[in-house]
Amino acid sequence: MLRTAPGAAQFFASAIDQAGVHEIIGTIAGDDTVLLISRDPVGGQALADHLLRLAQKER
Repeated sequence: MLRTAPGAAQFFASAIDQAGVHEIIGTIAGDDTVLLISRDPVGGQALADHLLRLAQKER
């Protein structure tokens, strides 16, 4: 699960879908939350760790 600003989840989910990240099967977006679905049934933690590293590079 990823949190966004209110109203931004659909835009963010679309960007993830368009990026074609092999490890992600797809996304489900609400108003401020995005659910990422990992291709590997046990790969969720590795995917979360990767996304956290990417987010920390921008700070």
